[in-house]
Amino acid sequence: MCGYGLRIRFFAFRAQARKRRDTFRRCLKIAIQNHLLNEEIREPEVRLISEEGEQLGVMPSEQALQIAEERELDLVLISPQAKPPVCRIMDYGKYRFEQTKKEKEARKNQRIIEVKEIRMSPGIGENDFNTKLKN
Repeated sequence: MCGYGLRIRFFAFRAQARKRRDTFRRCLKIAIQNHLLNEEIREPEVRLISEEGEQLGVMPSEQALQIAEERELDLVLISPQAKPPVCRIMDYGKYRFEQTKKEKEARKNQRIIEVKEIRMSPGIGENDFNTKLKN
């Protein structure tokens, strides 16, 4: 009887540890992106996209920054690996707000699938099998 009680405590401890690990995973951000803004962009030439989504062409980054300041918006480096790098004129505060809303919604709709295991011997009775299946 003593061994059985230890086994139950062991499985309860494993379940608590699994629950703590799962809650830790849920606290992590889904996607973390750090964009370079305005004066942080050090590229000599950039491809500029306006706030409506139309391409304004390839131009020096100083000129792109000047256009963004005239429109009272931010110049954001979207794709640094492209040749030339792609920048977009946008309201960065509003963009970050929308991104955090999308991340919260994605976390809210996320389902964690938990697989339950049962051990059965080959000579198990039909009623025992149904009981384990229900549990």
